[in-house]
Amino acid sequence: MHLDLGAGDGRYAAALAKADPATLHVAVEPNHASTVEASRAAVRGSPAAPNPVFLLGSWSELPGPLPEASRITVLFPWGSLLQAVATANPELVDRLRAVATPDARLEIVTAIEPATDRSELRRLSLDGFTPEAMATAWRERGFAVEQTALDPSHAYQTTWWRRIRRTPGRTATLTQVTLPGQAPPVRRGQRRSR
Repeated sequence: MHLDLGAGDGRYAAALAKADPATLHVAVEPNHASTVEASRAAVRGSPAAPNPVFLLGSWSELPGPLPEASRITVLFPWGSLLQAVATANPELVDRLRAVATPDARLEIVTAIEPATDRSELRRLSLDGFTPEAMATAWRERGFAVEQTALDPSHAYQTTWWRRIRRTPGRTATLTQVTLPGQAPPVRRGQRRSR
């Protein structure tokens, strides 16, 4: 199963479900209005896609009635989800462990531009946020972490990314979190950094 937390409009999860019908794709989003169109489109398809599931909720409500996830994505988080992943919040870590397979990987993609996003970072007490600081927080919790700078045409083409990438200076960073001893995958076209 693939679990997408903070799924926004759900179109990314729906597209993955269509491309990979053998995998269950679960999109979790606290804003009901955001995912209505994607969930309706999934059942209207010809034939209807049986593998995307749209759940109203947030990370703080996991695990819920979910099978184990081998892949968990958090793409361009904002609000409490950004705060939780940026600090490797212990409650988030526990909840992710409860729904993850032993070999699961967590993919966090951030695209924070400090000047533009200053007020939200201040509101969340994340004034010094950087992808490197987030990686350090996850390492301090005992996880192996790798970061990769993504080019604008990366594989995580969400509706939100297509909107925010126009901001000058905004770049995307993939932070892959794996259990100790596991080697994270590297995709072609990505630059690896440490």
